[in-house]
Amino acid sequence: MNNKNYTFIDIFCGIGGFSYGFEKTDFELKLAIDNNLKLKETFNKNHNRAVFRQFDVTKESIDKLNNLKVDLIIGSPPCQGFSDARGCRIAKKERDLLRNSLSFAFLKIVEYFQPKIVLLENVKGLSTYNGGLLLNKILEEFDKLNYNTCFKILNALDFGIPQNRERIFILAVHKEFKVTPIFNTKIILQGIKANKPTLGDIFTDLPLKANNQHYLINYDEATPYQKLMRDKNNDIIYNHIILSHPNERELELIKNLPQGKVYRSSRFGKKYIGVWDLYKAQLLQDERALLFFLCKKRTLKEFKELRKKYQEGYIRIEKFPVNNKGKFQFESFETNLEESKKRSPQKIIDSLIEKGFIRKRAFIEGNNQFYAYDINTKSGVRPKYRRLSYKGQSSTIQTVSFKVNDLIHPVA
Repeated sequence: MNNKNYTFIDIFCGIGGFSYGFEKTDFELKLAIDNNLKLKETFNKNHNRAVFRQFDVTKESIDKLNNLKVDLIIGSPPCQGFSDARGCRIAKKERDLLRNSLSFAFLKIVEYFQPKIVLLENVKGLSTYNGGLLLNKILEEFDKLNYNTCFKILNALDFGIPQNRERIFILAVHKEFKVTPIFNTKIILQGIKANKPTLGDIFTDLPLKANNQHYLINYDEATPYQKLMRDKNNDIIYNHIILSHPNERELELIKNLPQGKVYRSSRFGKKYIGVWDLYKAQLLQDERALLFFLCKKRTLKEFKELRKKYQEGYIRIEKFPVNNKGKFQFESFETNLEESKKRSPQKIIDSLIEKGFIRKRAFIEGNNQFYAYDINTKSGVRPKYRRLSYKGQSSTIQTVSFKVNDLIHPVA
């Protein structure tokens, strides 16, 4: 017997995370639509009733949907076009323009079903995309559909999730109810512990097992958070499997990467570790110093020989700093080498090329050809791996730079 008091539809449902929360309360899910049929099995696994329907809102008529009477519509229109995590939030391709129009496709469905309440969730970047014009347009369209609206940016950290993940929520209530919607965070946060969970609360029971071996483990030492999140897993951990096997070089990198660090030599700050430190055991002091110089100066105008995407720059040999004896010397990186052990920039570069840390490229200037040098992928020219920290929370995945399988298991 169904004792639910309210009914709802989930648009762009994905695997059903949004609607899962509503099903835990007094809401009965009547329909969930998404254009990706591969999500159906997981969605049905996460829900009490198999209501998933493959439907493309950009190609199919809304009339094909059942004209249900529902109290609520929820949805998370795809956000790739204006996500802050992608670095660029200006739609340049027709595909991106289509994605951004999905917010308005969502509104068309709202217009068709005329629910009492609507809740739209999206990335924080929607509020600032095109100077806030997109958000204002969405609010205007809700007003035309006879809905009062409000919006608020909420962070998953404040709701017991160990991830710094900000999202905008737009709440719309039909004007016939004469209600002014508000987000009362004091009420929303009642009952949620003030101390935020860490990744250690989640991952302490996940074994560090080599060679991607599979086996069952017990939850005898599980944290309260793990017991809450995995109460229906029958004491089995699913999906703790490497998606793609790292090669020998990547395994070495992963082994040396400290907790909470991103391997990237072209950025400087507490969260980054550079090639001169990560591969310290393989590098001589002057090699570490020269790599540091390359990483520090490669994007500066006076050193660069090439300007392309990502602001990459090759440095010619004449621009490497030397002392009065022609030996490499970069005062920002103290080497403490005796003069007799110092080498010329070219000898250090040749050594680093042989070890696989530097790339060289030929350039033409007038009638002359010369070579210039830059760090390569092995040297961390762009981010590849990030090791999470047991004591902290995860940040939102940077979808331009990282794949999920590039986030490395934290170590105690």
